[in-house]
Amino acid sequence: MRNEIIRTVISGLDRHYSLVQRCPSDTSTSCRIPMSIWSNLRGHAVQREMFSRAVQRGRLSQSYLLVGPDGVGKQLFARKLAQCLLCRAPGGDEFEACDECSGCRPFLAGNHPDFLYVTRPEGKRELQIDLIAGPKERRGQEGLCHDLSLHPLEGSRKVAIINDAD
Repeated sequence: MRNEIIRTVISGLDRHYSLVQRCPSDTSTSCRIPMSIWSNLRGHAVQREMFSRAVQRGRLSQSYLLVGPDGVGKQLFARKLAQCLLCRAPGGDEFEACDECSGCRPFLAGNHPDFLYVTRPEGKRELQIDLIAGPKERRGQEGLCHDLSLHPLEGSRKVAIINDAD
């Protein structure tokens, strides 16, 4: 498998904002044109197009492994992808998120019930198995695997990101 080095330039916050531009019909007034949530992520055009085609065709896999050097935007890309998948009103492009629906607002606030995020505990070098499978005495009743086995609460899918799964 060939690893591709992906360069990114991340500007501003992890949200998109409206951009004031001149309206095409009238050069004397300004109008608000919504920016894409992908506009502050540079260098991932090939990956974005691949996922966009998969979403349009209904051919998303159950899991993806994002690999590359540290600092290229893998986590930011994964979060933006998760937001697009959880958006309930994507508009014309299914691979865009609106930032305003009942799927986007909780995601941006960090408390979407169908979005799960697992990372190494502070000071640890490895991801603990208890985070994935649950503690020994409650194995299969807690942890990421258990949470993913439950029905989604708001949308049609659950999305999980496992950070630092080296």
